[in-house]
Amino acid sequence: MLLPDQRIGRDCIQLFEIVWAKRPQLQDLALQYWLKVERHLSHNFAMKINLEQSFDQINDYWSPKVISRVNDQYVKIAKVKGELAWHNHKDEDELFLVVRGRLLMQLEGEEIELNAGDMYVVPKGAMHNPVAAEECWVMLVETVTMKHTGDVDTPLTKSIAEQLA
Repeated sequence: MLLPDQRIGRDCIQLFEIVWAKRPQLQDLALQYWLKVERHLSHNFAMKINLEQSFDQINDYWSPKVISRVNDQYVKIAKVKGELAWHNHKDEDELFLVVRGRLLMQLEGEEIELNAGDMYVVPKGAMHNPVAAEECWVMLVETVTMKHTGDVDTPLTKSIAEQLA
């Protein structure tokens, strides 16, 4: 069951996503409001988190879950297997830390192999496609406004609301 602040947060996220998608002229105002709501809700994140237990709660691949927030960055975890989609984040870097398994980061013109304990920052604007032949656990650090698959919409794409749920 969601706490009152969590319900408010979920509702605000859904409203933010609707305004962002359907009213481009209101995006700046929506973003300012969203950041104020996020600052209010950020106290709900626990300071001590057990990663093993957090990963145990994830059942679906490519479905990141927000586990904490550091300033204007979300800390997310995900179980991945197979490939996501070629995409980029025009104005945002994205950090991948492999906790367990192996991740192949496909970039235009190169592939980078990441093993448990390896970290890689995908530079803003870089086309990339994360791929895992077997189940892989990753931690992500992303801005609170980052879209899961950038401007590419796939059946695997998750909204901010879904990642916070």
